[in-house]
Amino acid sequence: MQPLSQSSPRWVAESDKAAMSALLAAVEDHQKALDELRLIYASRAMEKGAGHANLGRAWHVSRQGARHRWNVLKRRLRLDLPGQRPDPRYLNGG
Repeated sequence: MQPLSQSSPRWVAESDKAAMSALLAAVEDHQKALDELRLIYASRAMEKGAGHANLGRAWHVSRQGARHRWNVLKRRLRLDLPGQRPDPRYLNGG
């Protein structure tokens, strides 16, 4: 199977565009769900004493990278779910 960038010109048909848009939306929904799971499991790990260095090793990034990712996950969850308040114990890391 060829990558989309190298596929035949028929991919530009309207039905194909709609299908690709739907697939992209589904991938985005899955990514948001994965981000929420990452935040929950990272929070639980930190509750058990893990630090940013431990999260970094799990995420294959530096301690600083894990700290940044942790903050981005918290911020993204709050922005994506404006009508819902996440459980605070999962947001403060401990």
